[in-house]
Amino acid sequence: MPDRHNEFLRQQNIKDFKDRLTTETDPAKRDLLIKLLAEEKAGKLSPQATITP
Repeated sequence: MPDRHNEFLRQQNIKDFKDRLTTETDPAKRDLLIKLLAEEKAGKLSPQATITP
């Protein structure tokens, strides 16, 4: 069950990062979102890794 939960969180994070990239204009924040998106897609982020808006 934890694997399904983690996969759900991973997919939600990917969706959230992509959505936020469509509206974020600050270059530093965009760079962070791109980095986090790549790490999440590669499965390298821990389930607790999040950023605040």
